[in-house]
Amino acid sequence: MFISSTFHDLADHRQEFGRNSKKLLVVAPDAADAYLGLGTANYFIGSLPGIKKFFLGFAGIHGDKEAGIQQIEIAAAHGHYLRPFAKILLALAALREKKPEVARIQLNELVAEFPVNPLFVRELAKLKVPLESRRK
Repeated sequence: MFISSTFHDLADHRQEFGRNSKKLLVVAPDAADAYLGLGTANYFIGSLPGIKKFFLGFAGIHGDKEAGIQQIEIAAAHGHYLRPFAKILLALAALREKKPEVARIQLNELVAEFPVNPLFVRELAKLKVPLESRRK
């Protein structure tokens, strides 16, 4: 019962957000920030194991990992308010996908834009240290 309720709630919120984002893009096609939520949902749902995607499909929830990355890239390149957050998500997704060079590019751009933010500098430094030496 809890799982059914959770899937139903997720489906409602995803559909509502999708409708609102699409309405915004019709009115303001250059509102690239609208792609962040769509892309995040697509990426995370598309990244789930097959059995979970199967059950989410019954609730009308579908996702596509590649489409999600493309939508987040639009927000990262052209977004206004959520552009830095989109870059953070792209870096996290790149690390999750074992693509540290892509994460490094995003973090370098964030460090250049926000040089006083210690988090970006620290995360970029972690990428420069080989993984083996961090485990010791």
